[in-house]
Amino acid sequence: QACRGSQSARAGRPFAPPRVRVPSAGARARARARAGGAKMADDRILLQDAIAEAGGVRPLVTLLASDSPVVRASAAGALRGLVAHHLPNCAEVAQAGGVGLLVPLLSDEAGPVR
Repeated sequence: QACRGSQSARAGRPFAPPRVRVPSAGARARARARAGGAKMADDRILLQDAIAEAGGVRPLVTLLASDSPVVRASAAGALRGLVAHHLPNCAEVAQAGGVGLLVPLLSDEAGPVR
């Protein structure tokens, strides 16, 4: 039996086109953000590697012992970025004595690091 007009030849029901899921604008934006996030993560890792290879971790750890609370806070913030999701840099901070210098900063009520 051949198709007639808008009727389905097999079931005698109106023809319904197959459903195709078209991603919403929000879903497309989320997909682009995930792709961009992966690129940013790759860039961050390259930057973390480059700073470590240039010997930048140990001087930052040394700055954690500064007399200036602003310098200590800045060094702690920079180290935070260097160790985020980067185990080799975490190990280097620990080997340089950074953990022992960071802990007192957390309990310093007057300091800007909290």
